[in-house]
Amino acid sequence: MGYSAYLKDKLNINIKNEELINQALVHPSYANEINKVEYNYERLEFMGDAILQFLVSDYIYNKYPNIDEGELTVLRAKAVREDSLAQFAVAYSLSEYIKVGKGEQKSGGTKKKSVQANVFEAVLGAIYLSNGIEDASKFLEVLYQSIAEDRFEDLEDYKTKLQEYVQADSKRTVSYELLEATGTANQPLFKFKVLMDDLVLGYGSGSSKKKAQQNAAKDALEKMVKG
Repeated sequence: MGYSAYLKDKLNINIKNEELINQALVHPSYANEINKVEYNYERLEFMGDAILQFLVSDYIYNKYPNIDEGELTVLRAKAVREDSLAQFAVAYSLSEYIKVGKGEQKSGGTKKKSVQANVFEAVLGAIYLSNGIEDASKFLEVLYQSIAEDRFEDLEDYKTKLQEYVQADSKRTVSYELLEATGTANQPLFKFKVLMDDLVLGYGSGSSKKKAQQNAAKDALEKMVKG
């Protein structure tokens, strides 16, 4: 079964141009070794990267109307980073279909996160060019679900950094206090302040308590470093 058949069977995506999907699965090393193959996934990866950025931005912008531009940017970065895309590639069995050269295979080949992430973007680009934006978005359902369930680790652990910064000069610790919780069950918004003893160091908001605390710690660190 080729990958086009997999997409139809698993995701109900009926590929119109199977050649694009085949091209998306060819690593440059394989194309270099096989004289009859004159293409690889790199151009499709370029297209897929652009579509990925747009669709993820559109999804989180509409799903989280209460969070600011900074948090939207961080959330998008978590979703589209290499580690995340490699996980989605595994979820969609891409490693079983990627074609790599013999030398590349010996060095990790289809198990490399970088290769898996690149091919994930290339397949997304191929689906977009073959079928359009709706099926491209359907291919990202596993990614959207991960965003909705908050499966991503924070890119920056500002709480730890703040604690380390405070303890560098003293044995004091910081604490976090919930100021308010607003919004709906599906779209909550939390606001926290971070304190050292009775001194307020910073404020932060977010769509979860964890995110709000991280943003409060970030605000405190920025103020203390500038000060």
